Amino acid sequence: MALINCSECGKQISDKAYTCPHCGAPLDQSSKTAKPKKRKKKWLIILIVLVIFALIGKMSESGSTGNNEATSEQKTEKTTEQKNITKKTETTKVETPIWQKFDLTEEQWTSFKSIFDKVGFTEITKVEKEDTLNNGVVSYYVEMKGIEPNKVISPGRTTGNIIYVYITPEKKLNEISVNFYPVYEKGKVLQNIRAYTEISVSEQVDYMYMAKDAVKQLLKAPSTAKFCKDYEYKFSKEKGIVATYGFVDSQNSFGAKIRSNFVLKYDCVAKKAISIEIDGQVFTFK
Repeated sequence: MALINCSECGKQISDKAYTCPHCGAPLDQSSKTAKPKKRKKKWLIILIVLVIFALIGKMSESGSTGNNEATSEQKTEKTTEQKNITKKTETTKVETPIWQKFDLTEEQWTSFKSIFDKVGFTEITKVEKEDTLNNGVVSYYVEMKGIEPNKVISPGRTTGNIIYVYITPEKKLNEISVNFYPVYEKGKVLQNIRAYTEISVSEQVDYMYMAKDAVKQLLKAPSTAKFCKDYEYKFSKEKGIVATYGFVDSQNSFGAKIRSNFVLKYDCVAKKAISIEIDGQVFTFK
């Protein structure tokens, strides 16, 4: 409890009293609560200021995040735009005409194309200018669809086919060779290119199944047939005729199991089987 002076008589009285015990004057109750109200207002102002600062901080962070997101979006858009430009450039890239790869005019190419078709060329996929010979003839290495290209499989060993086109300084077709066998020379078509191409693995598989089917039709008990392993088949090729060699074990008419050797001959230029030989007997295909 604290003492205060009466506003009327000036004597000291308790701050808890409602009237002055000396003069009976009522005490002003608002004077008792004035100070706490001032404190409350002070804390309220501090709280408002803190809230305002907190809001400003959040707005600043939000603005910064927004700017970062905008920058990220701009970068993404720029990258996408660059990719689209690159793709557009690639798609609009003009392929060099085939005659230019042989250093020919479009008119000169017409006569070359006619000869290429006669020797069995398919769609040309690659042309590389190589050597110029002593007589001025230029050689071009060629690859095409359906013909296995030349590949290096180990030092000093290659597989596939080597096709060369030789053109004179006067832009005349001099020669076409496949694996160093001429198929066109001195103005004449000598052979189809497939007469000298190597037998590919896929072709070997085709010939094996073709031989098996043909042999089964000639056996007495085809259900008992047991053919040689795939690696035991042999192949040869001469001027377009492929020979496939193999053997089969099967039962004869008496139920005894015997081994028969067979050879299938196939014309890879005409693309048809010619004959099947089994144990010395030759059967031709119609």
